[in-house]
Amino acid sequence: MKLQLCTLAIVFAFTLVPFGSESLAAELDEPSMLGPWMLASAKQDGEVKALDNDKLLYALDYIKKNAGSDGISQTLIIKDDEVVYAGEEVHKVHNVYSVTKSFVSTALGLLIEDGKTTLDTKICSIDKQYCDHYSHVTLKHLTTMTSGYNAAGENRWNEDSEDWSKTPFLQASPLFVPGSAYAYWDEAMIILGAVLTKIAGESLYDYLDSRLMKPMGVNEWAWWHESDAISGFDMNYAPGGIELSAVSLAKYGMLMLNEGHYPYQNTMIDDKSDDGKQLLSKDWIEQATRNQVSLQIPVAETDRKSIDGVGYYGFNWWVNGQNRDGQWQMPDAPKGMFYARGFNNNMLFVIPQWNMVVVRMGEDDEKRIDKVAFYNAFFKRLSSAMNLRQQQK
Repeated sequence: MKLQLCTLAIVFAFTLVPFGSESLAAELDEPSMLGPWMLASAKQDGEVKALDNDKLLYALDYIKKNAGSDGISQTLIIKDDEVVYAGEEVHKVHNVYSVTKSFVSTALGLLIEDGKTTLDTKICSIDKQYCDHYSHVTLKHLTTMTSGYNAAGENRWNEDSEDWSKTPFLQASPLFVPGSAYAYWDEAMIILGAVLTKIAGESLYDYLDSRLMKPMGVNEWAWWHESDAISGFDMNYAPGGIELSAVSLAKYGMLMLNEGHYPYQNTMIDDKSDDGKQLLSKDWIEQATRNQVSLQIPVAETDRKSIDGVGYYGFNWWVNGQNRDGQWQMPDAPKGMFYARGFNNNMLFVIPQWNMVVVRMGEDDEKRIDKVAFYNAFFKRLSSAMNLRQQQK
């Protein structure tokens, strides 16, 4: 049982209310194009093909047969600004769960760009309620899952887990000294979201909607939230709860692939130009998408210790890094790949070496597959589809 250190129980049980567009659960009518990208047309005779279609389908068939019932219906692959595969439901909007965490990281990066905070800002300096027990915790600790934050109270999902308290602001004894261990912890993400909301002076939904989503042409999206009477802002659920489509998630992936530059218009791919918007700092993306968790620290002894981010975790982004023994997380995938991942096998992969973005989404009660092993096998198959000259770039 968790040790309660605060006398006032601050209940913050999210009621899972979508914030944004109406009727987001409904599938949208499929337009004639996929966002700013058209389906790749046939290559001219003599032109080097970027992908072997048969081997591409072989790789996709692996997901279709081994993932949940949604298979590859919400899978989208973009290479060299061309959609090389799109499932029939890539416009379906639903929750992407922990993929949300990477959007929270992007909000942090934008707030740093705006000069409103830094990675080394202590959360105690933003909200005094953390000064007694978490005075040394910084925003960097929270975004790298090394804060040691822990909350008292019962599990919100009625599960046998120390995480996901119904009262995430009711502080309990720290799991560990900040920076001394790694623990993938949703309670810590709730604190990060709350602190960033105070810094932004508005809900994270409103902040990202104006700074990121609308400039990318993402208009159909939502984010679970709870009204906060104290701050007056809607408090979005930072561990998860963003609802969008595979097309919209791919736009985010293309932003990351292009180092924060978004040159696409909402019409055709021919409208791509060098006059696009720099929506996010290239420097931030470089930091956020490389390992930020020291190989010298352990995974904390909690009931979530099976999620190991040591050597593999950036600023709320997973990276194809190396562990203490020098082993790559996904040895058969490109070494510079980074990705966001969520429950129900909702995934966004950004692969700079291949100039590629891969999205797989679903609502299919995932089989609790080992995502690392599963997608390593997928990328091993996909690599065989890459033209040799393309792989060497």
